[in-house]
Amino acid sequence: KRQGVNYVFKVVNDIAVRIPVKVGAKDGQKIEILEGLEEGDVVIISGQHRLYDGQSVKSEEASNHEQDI
Repeated sequence: KRQGVNYVFKVVNDIAVRIPVKVGAKDGQKIEILEGLEEGDVVIISGQHRLYDGQSVKSEEASNHEQDI
C-alpha cells in the first residue's frame, strides 16, 4: 500500500509494472484481489519492497508459491 492505494507489481516483458488493485478478504497470509489483475498475470511475490515502477526484472518459476488468481 502506497499513498492509500493498494498495488502489486506485475511483470510485463521483464519490467516491473506497479498496478493498483482493489482488495477483498484477508486471512493473514492471503489477500483476495477483486480488481486490477487478469488470470495468468505474473506478479512479484518477494522483494517487491525494493522495486520501483519500470525496473527491469528477471522472472523465476515459483512452483512453491504459485497462486490462482
